[in-house]
Amino acid sequence: MGFARFGAVAVLGTVGVYGGLYGFAVGNRVFVVLGIALTVLAVTGWVVSVLQGSWWWQRRRPVWVAGSAEVRAASPPPAGGEFGRCELQLVVMAPGLASVDLSIRDSRVPVRSWPEVGDTLPIEVDLDNIKRTRVQWASFRKPEPAEPEAEERDDLAFDDPDHAYLDPPMFTEEELDALGYSDLPPTRPILPLEDEPTYLTARYLFPTERFRGEWRRHWVRPFTRYLLTLALTVAGAILVNRYVPEKYLTASRAGVPVLGGLIGLHVLFAWWAGRFVLTQKRVLLVGGVLRRRVAMAPLLRLTDLRFEQSTLGRLLNYGDFVLEGMGFFSRIRRIYSLPNPNELYLRVVEEMYEPEAVEARLGGGPVGDDEPQALTQAFREAIYGPPLVNYDGWVGIEMVLGEVIVPIGADRSVALEPDRPYRLRVHLASDPHAAVREPLVVTGGIDREFAQFTVELDSDQRDLRRPAQTIAVGPAGGMATFSLHTPPAGFADSPWLWVRVSQQHRLLQSVELIANVRVALG
Repeated sequence: MGFARFGAVAVLGTVGVYGGLYGFAVGNRVFVVLGIALTVLAVTGWVVSVLQGSWWWQRRRPVWVAGSAEVRAASPPPAGGEFGRCELQLVVMAPGLASVDLSIRDSRVPVRSWPEVGDTLPIEVDLDNIKRTRVQWASFRKPEPAEPEAEERDDLAFDDPDHAYLDPPMFTEEELDALGYSDLPPTRPILPLEDEPTYLTARYLFPTERFRGEWRRHWVRPFTRYLLTLALTVAGAILVNRYVPEKYLTASRAGVPVLGGLIGLHVLFAWWAGRFVLTQKRVLLVGGVLRRRVAMAPLLRLTDLRFEQSTLGRLLNYGDFVLEGMGFFSRIRRIYSLPNPNELYLRVVEEMYEPEAVEARLGGGPVGDDEPQALTQAFREAIYGPPLVNYDGWVGIEMVLGEVIVPIGADRSVALEPDRPYRLRVHLASDPHAAVREPLVVTGGIDREFAQFTVELDSDQRDLRRPAQTIAVGPAGGMATFSLHTPPAGFADSPWLWVRVSQQHRLLQSVELIANVRVALG
């Protein structure tokens, strides 16, 4: 329900209720009948508006039709992240509708499929309102650029069948049926992810903050306050008739309903303007009509979050949120009468602990016909783990004593002296960087500017083992350094050193060295 319609319904209903109360107090049937008529008209308008905006009403009408849109202009992609907000100027074309120039903003645009001028996007258009156009990003794929012929590797080429786990095949329909896909329980409906904040809350969000949703309090909150105001007004009218002197009676009889009506309108408009807002960094509570109040709590400060439901709250689906970690007198410590508390609780907790899932859902768009592919992807990630980041480069290893590089033989043996501090450097770069090097190639994953690798130094001698290090490798490469101190007496046998490079807990490359620690004579 828009603000104009809500304002009309609120004013008509309040004038009807309190005008009828005034007519009853002064014994004027005209005011009573007029008040009842206005109240009935306001209630009817409210019911129709609620039904038109309800989920089941929208489901009964075939609103959306498939179409296409040509990109005339698009804002540049963000510098980082997988998804971003894009402002698009489109030429919308759909069956049964004339071509229309339209400007939209979408905050669920995947960076890897960022639109450019001339691209044709699959869309869905509302037949009743062409401005309600949504792009089906899940069905839009940018053409992949032709890859240059890869240099032949003599070892560990990760696109061979022996390493097919990096890009497992898609499940067929028969395999999905065998896995019981058709018997999977239907997903529980959740609160939709809103695209843009309303003008009431947008002014309190900074530009880089990612908006997740805003909600009004449950309707039971203004309803109970409105009834309380009405009850106090009725009591005031009775007291006025009984105790106010005759010369002030007329003004008092009019003043009590007018004051009660103004308070009732304030209750309704305060409910309309109040919002509970969620972003990727904080929650906000915005309220007030004549006097604005904004309270905020960072998600990082929340030590506990719970919601409470009374018996009536369970019947009408509302509850109270309690945010632990705030001050005892903080206005945002307890938030009363929030709708759909279970779904909203999961939304906030997911934002606190699994923000990547929110980003994926924002960028994925509706599943629709791609549901089997989405299920296949879920199976792949469940079985093989998250997708790897593509990389084409080398692992280079060098041993350093002070500033001198210790030579490593062709048989991968390195001569070390006892009781000396050494540093083992592991270079990950696009070009060979050291005398001892092995290829590091990952294909079949996703493309990113930076790839994160885990480098570990293992040995058959406990004293030479070192904890794993995680490094981010970009266009300039990356390096991990391990400090080694050889024992004064050396080793009885030449120890082995293994440098292992992995990604997402999957081993990609392993390089072996033999350390010959010479024992000092005498």
